Amino acid sequence: MKLNIRQHVLLLIFGCCLFTFLVIIAVAFYTFLDIQNAVREESNILDNKLSDSLGNFSETSIKDRLAQNAELRALYIDRELSVIGEDVKFLSNSISNILKSPEQYNSRKIAEIREQEDFFLASRI
Repeated sequence: MKLNIRQHVLLLIFGCCLFTFLVIIAVAFYTFLDIQNAVREESNILDNKLSDSLGNFSETSIKDRLAQNAELRALYIDRELSVIGEDVKFLSNSISNILKSPEQYNSRKIAEIREQEDFFLASRI
């Protein structure tokens, strides 16, 4: 089969178009892979920054909560010690009054709790 010049030119143009198409596909595929790698790298960078940021936020939040908890416990202990101090003052004044004027206070016998049966039954449970 003999080809004339027009068919040769058309075959050459078709070959060039096919070659150009294959080159464009290869460049597009290479660009796609390059973009995919760039997106992965950026994703890893963002993951690291986000995890560092969340770690710092969590650390700060936990430290703040621990400080608040310690402060609240200190306030509670301070209040309890204040109440105990008031009780001690009251007890001290009462005992001072008893020691200063024992004739105003009648002597009483306080039941020994260890001798009662209810105490032994409750302690065994």
